[in-house]
Amino acid sequence: MKILKLLKATDWRVNLFVMLAGAFTVLLAARPPLDPDLGWHLRNGQDVLLFGAPPGDLYSHTMAGYPWISHEWLTDVLIYLVNHYWGLLALSIIFALITFAAYFIAARVAKTRIESAMVAIMVAGLVALPILGIRPQMLTLLGLAATLWLLFRWRENPSSRIIYWLVPLTLLWVNMHGGFAAGLILAGVFGALELSKYLLKKYRPGSVSGPVLPAKRIWELAGVGLASLAVTFINPYTWRIYEELFRTIFNEVVRTGIAEWLPVAFSNPQSYNLTIYSIFVGVLLAFSWRRLDSTKIGIGVVFFFISIASWRNMPLFPLVTLPLVSEMIEVLSPKGIYYYLRSWWVILALLAVVGYSGRERFYTVIPLSTNEALVQLVGKYPYSAVQYIKEHKLPGKLFNEYNWGGYLIWKLPEKKVFIDGRMAIWKTSEQDVFQEYLITSNAGTAAPTILDKYDVDLALVYTQKPLAQYLVAYPDEWRLIYQDKLASLFQRISKNN
Repeated sequence: MKILKLLKATDWRVNLFVMLAGAFTVLLAARPPLDPDLGWHLRNGQDVLLFGAPPGDLYSHTMAGYPWISHEWLTDVLIYLVNHYWGLLALSIIFALITFAAYFIAARVAKTRIESAMVAIMVAGLVALPILGIRPQMLTLLGLAATLWLLFRWRENPSSRIIYWLVPLTLLWVNMHGGFAAGLILAGVFGALELSKYLLKKYRPGSVSGPVLPAKRIWELAGVGLASLAVTFINPYTWRIYEELFRTIFNEVVRTGIAEWLPVAFSNPQSYNLTIYSIFVGVLLAFSWRRLDSTKIGIGVVFFFISIASWRNMPLFPLVTLPLVSEMIEVLSPKGIYYYLRSWWVILALLAVVGYSGRERFYTVIPLSTNEALVQLVGKYPYSAVQYIKEHKLPGKLFNEYNWGGYLIWKLPEKKVFIDGRMAIWKTSEQDVFQEYLITSNAGTAAPTILDKYDVDLALVYTQKPLAQYLVAYPDEWRLIYQDKLASLFQRISKNN
């Protein structure tokens, strides 16, 4: 009888739903360690522990010593330590939990029922799916969620000092990821919207509904914002952190040649979730905007445009709109999500989805986190070719594919790379290595000159790409010494034989 009573208890069903929804979101965010930049993050974390934050490039032979800004240095240390002591699987789990924590904190900005928040979180997780993974920018999601939570909790109780936590949060954030700028933007947009509401209330009484900060508190927020801006200079690179930020954002090559920096194309199948979500939010706003917080709406609009500016920013919009979506769910469903949980079919369906997701992650994340050779089978990295180079102790400078640079920095530390994911924005008045890489990789007419310029003796390239076909056509100069379906390794004859 007690079991039957427990099954009928409202709280029991809600708690089960919350646990299943949380498990589903964590499973969504749990990704195998396949990010192209993960290798150099691991290596940099190790080197920071040994030598401190790098003053310049240590890993390439093409731009050795270039004044690289390692804005993720502290995150790299943590990534290295987790992998060193617990392995890549632990990294996958930790970053999945960080991602879930970010979305959970953002959703709880709204004073809604927990089940409404969990529905919104699951939807947001699906929208952000293409970008999630073992990536330092997941910490920016967490920082942005914390900023959102601090701002709105402080607005509810302006006499509290909770807003001052923005300063140490920003100090930590600026040393973990360049996305700290998103937190400054969020605080600035929040302040501007609250100031607008204050001025409207003052000069047009009755035109503003909802909470409005008094002038004294707006000045307090401005002071905290300036203090937060000031502490961003407390990092190993001081003001140059902004040089890196602007150089990345406004670099034309990056914005047109690197996939994750391209603007979001709504015609791309990977953006369908975002498209549906945006339409969903827009339609809900059309029916319920008068009952919602105008500051939250304004923040959502600003971050919508930030998110579609490039693929890597895409998770920001669903995150900052989580409070809105949670509130809209309750506005449009006054009986609450529990009303639908009365049907066990809902619970069973979610249980089936969680079971399927768990099975899929069990057969992907765990094997790829524990068996290094499998990364080649999924078409990502040249594991066997790297083993060949190690076994034969091949001398000479290396040309490599852009997406393999990070992997080689970690797995082939005895060789400096031609290029990796850090270097797309690196250039001098005399050198643009990313453009030279593109020309060479596509077997352009200047490819032989570039290979000679950098004294390249080994070329590790995609088997099916133009450069491999080009080098095969010159057997008197280049010898194919290793090949599989993914990678081909060529050795220059004239310099090594």
